[in-house]
Amino acid sequence: MEPANKGTWFDYECQAAIEDKNKACRNMQQGYGTRSLTEEYKEHRREVKINHKRKEKEWMNVELENMDLLTLKHECRKFCKEINMTRKQFKPRVHICRNEDGSLISNEQEILNRWVNY
Repeated sequence: MEPANKGTWFDYECQAAIEDKNKACRNMQQGYGTRSLTEEYKEHRREVKINHKRKEKEWMNVELENMDLLTLKHECRKFCKEINMTRKQFKPRVHICRNEDGSLISNEQEILNRWVNY
């Protein structure tokens, strides 16, 4: 599995921590929620939360340093672009289209054929 977005704080270390947490959760569910398995899951959950906060803070500090350098170099356009990129949240693209009869199609080739017909 690849990280969600290449230019963000989420990396392979975060992903591995989440996979460990999910494994602990499955163990807890399969072990009928014993105290030791529940505590193990809670510990993994805490570690993931702490790891994500730390990574996000480090990433934000690097981004702020880069923006500071842009202001020192008087590169207003790049600075504004960076500001907007940090303020906007990730929005996944939706690749669906309606067919002639009104049903939704999600296959890429069918969508292209629909646009050709349109």
